[in-house]
Amino acid sequence: MESTIVMRSVSALKCYENNPRHNENAVEKVAESIKEFGFLVPIVIDTNDVIIAGETRLKASKLLQLDKVPCIIADKLTDEQIKAFRLIENKTSEFATWDFEKLQEELKAIDIDIGLYNFPELDDVELNVSDDDFLKDTEIVREHHNKTTTCPKCGEVFEI
Repeated sequence: MESTIVMRSVSALKCYENNPRHNENAVEKVAESIKEFGFLVPIVIDTNDVIIAGETRLKASKLLQLDKVPCIIADKLTDEQIKAFRLIENKTSEFATWDFEKLQEELKAIDIDIGLYNFPELDDVELNVSDDDFLKDTEIVREHHNKTTTCPKCGEVFEI
């Protein structure tokens, strides 16, 4: 499917009234990201300018008092596909994990202040994990208990 980016007035865009995702805590962080890097990820909308994906970016745009934002119109999807995509788009990031060694390298390699985004200080973190803590190919784990580690600097607990 081919998509075209179009500019839409912020005031013309509508939030989906049945959005089950609570995104209020992310709005300021997204606004800071847009300020720092520009509006790099378009909002996905339907043909009635209702948001399919990108409500947090819309709220951040309003906070930044932007007039127009880039959008992609998903005009080839059925109503059912739109509903499914809304949910999947919000859910998929929960399946991702961090490679803490690579994260540490990346964090050390930039001078831009990204403290607002709550990345942990990893210099003194010892991860208490073993190979048995990870799923292997198609193995099903019935009683899998998440392990946690605590950041020694900020005290925040992370599931690993």
